[in-house]
Amino acid sequence: MKIQSAKAGIGTGRAGLQAASGLFSNAGLFEKGVKSFNPLDLDPYLLFDAETSMRGTLEAFTLDLDPANPSSLDVITATRSGVATFTDANGVIQSATANTVRVDHTQGAELTPTVFQNVGNTDFSSNWSHYLSNSSVQSETLNGQPILRWTTTGNTAQLKHSINTEEGKNYTYSFFVRSVSNGGGNGFRAWSQNSPINNHSVINLDSNFQKIVVTFSGKVGGGNVSIGLVELGTHTIDNVLEYSTPQVVDGEIEYDFVANTTGSPKFITGATFGPRVPMILVEPSATNLVTNTDFSSGWGLQSSTKQETDITSPFQSQNALRVTASETYGRIQDYIGSSSVTTISVYVKRDSTDSRVSINSDGFGAVTFNLTQAGASYHSLDGSPAGYDIKEHGDGWWRISASFSSVDYFKLYPDIELGTRSVLFALPQVEAGSVATSYIPTAGGDAAARTRAADNLEITGSAFTDFFSSSEGTFYAEFIFNDADGANSLIYGEYDSHRFAYKNLGSASPLLSWDGTNVLNYGRLAAGTLLRTALSYNSNTMEGSQDGSAATMSNQTAPFPHTGNFLTASKLHIGSDTNGGKQLNGLIKRLIYWPTESGRL
Repeated sequence: MKIQSAKAGIGTGRAGLQAASGLFSNAGLFEKGVKSFNPLDLDPYLLFDAETSMRGTLEAFTLDLDPANPSSLDVITATRSGVATFTDANGVIQSATANTVRVDHTQGAELTPTVFQNVGNTDFSSNWSHYLSNSSVQSETLNGQPILRWTTTGNTAQLKHSINTEEGKNYTYSFFVRSVSNGGGNGFRAWSQNSPINNHSVINLDSNFQKIVVTFSGKVGGGNVSIGLVELGTHTIDNVLEYSTPQVVDGEIEYDFVANTTGSPKFITGATFGPRVPMILVEPSATNLVTNTDFSSGWGLQSSTKQETDITSPFQSQNALRVTASETYGRIQDYIGSSSVTTISVYVKRDSTDSRVSINSDGFGAVTFNLTQAGASYHSLDGSPAGYDIKEHGDGWWRISASFSSVDYFKLYPDIELGTRSVLFALPQVEAGSVATSYIPTAGGDAAARTRAADNLEITGSAFTDFFSSSEGTFYAEFIFNDADGANSLIYGEYDSHRFAYKNLGSASPLLSWDGTNVLNYGRLAAGTLLRTALSYNSNTMEGSQDGSAATMSNQTAPFPHTGNFLTASKLHIGSDTNGGKQLNGLIKRLIYWPTESGRL
C-alpha cells in the first residue's frame, strides 16, 4: 500500500495531513524551509511544569498534615515537657520524646466481627421451653448431634430458647427440621420472638431433614429474643417434628455448626482488624494519681493473692500482675482520695479461663466487665458511675475505664461469680476528668504521682505564611473528640476571633467558627467517632459542612480571620486555643488547607 499517493490520504491528498492544510505543507508545522516544531525538543522541565499547572483544584493544597506521612508534620512546632506516651504501629505503648508531635496508632477498622454460637444448649439439656407442646431427645442423632422430637398438643404451639441480643445488630439463625407426622394446620415457621424482624416464611416440611436459615435483628433496647419453632393456625391431631443443630451467630454470614453445652454464648472466632491508623494525638495536661503503676508498692489485698508474671504488658518495660480472688469481695486496691469527677482505667487480659472484673470507687458505684476468649465486654453497673468505656488494644489486652463523682480507693475485683478466677492487670491510672487519656507511667520507686504536660502544636513564621491566605481559603479536617462535653479546640488562629473551628464549653458542645462578630454553628458532636469538617471563607462570607450538613455565615465585617486592626493571622494552633489551652483531647487523622475559597461545600 502506498499511503502518500492517495488523493485524500495522509500524504499528498488535498485534504490530507501533509497537503495544503496538513502538518507538512504550507500551513503545517513542518513546512519545508521553515524551522520546525517538535514537542520532543522542549526542555523536560517545561513538560513537568505543564503537568503541575493542570492539577485539579482539590490537588492544589498548600498544607496537608497527614500522620501517615511523617515528614508532612515537620512544619509543626511542638511544645510538651515531661513524661508522655503514644502507641506505635505494632500496638506497643512507647515513651514520647519531649517537644514532639505524638502520633498515636489507633486500632484499625473492624474487617470481620467477633462471632459467637449464641445457643447455649444445643443438646437440649436445659433452657428450652414449650408452649402447648412437649419434647424428648431421641436416641438417634443427625451428623452426630442430638435430635429433639417435638409434639404439638395445642394450637399455635411454640418451642423456644432465649438468647441475649443487641439493638440494631443482625443475627443468623439456622437449624435442621423434618416432619414425622402431619396433624394439619397452616404449617410452621422459624421463631424469633421480640425481634423487629420475625415474620419468617412458612416452612414446607416433609419426611426428610432440611436446613433452614433465616436472619433477624436484636430486640429494641437490647435483651432476650426467643428462637425456635412456632405452629401456625389450628390442627386436628398432634403434629410431630424433629429438630436439630440450632445455631444463632452474629451477623448475616452462615457458619458451620458449633455444638455448645455451656449454657452461655460460645466463642467461634475473634474479630479481625485492618492496619493501625496513625493520628496526631493532642491532649490536655493530666496527672496519674496512682503512685506505682507497676504495683510494686502501695497496693493492698483483701481475700485475694497477687503474683508477678513474665507476661509483657502493652508498655513493655512493665509486666502484668495476676490477681486471684478467693471470696466475693476479694480485691486489690490503692488509696487515691479525690473528691471531684475522676476516671479510673486499667489494662486487663483474660487469664486461663473466662472471668469478670469490676472497677469500684468505694461507695460511688462499680462497673463490671466480662473477660472471655473473644475479649472484653460490658456486663453490669452498680450505683451511679458517670460512665464507662472499653477499648481493644491488641494481643488480648483491653483498656477498661469508669468515671465517678468521687474516688476514695481504686479497687479492682476479680469477680468470683463464675468461680475462683484470676485476672491479669497492667498500667492502672486515675486522673481528673470524665475520660481516660494516654497512659502516664509512675513506676520507678519514688512512689509519686506524675503529670503529663499539655500538647501545644503551632505552625508559625514562614511555615505559616507559605501556606495561608487571609483573603480566602478552605480547611478540611478529619478528627475524633474523646470528651463529648469539654472545651476542645480543633483549629485556631492567633487571636480569639481567628477561631476557624472550635468546640465550645458546655453540655451542648457544638463545633463553631467565628469571624469576630458572627458564629457558624454545626450542632452537637458525638465523641469517640471520626468526624469530618470543612470550612471555607472569603472577604464576604464563611460557610462550612459538618459530616455533610451545611451551614452558612453571611455579612462578615472584614476578611476572615480578623480582630480589630489585625486583618491577617501569623500562626495556626493545631488542637489548642490561642493561649495554648483547651486542647482537643482527641486525635487528628488529616488536616488539609487550600488557599482558595470553595463555593461547593
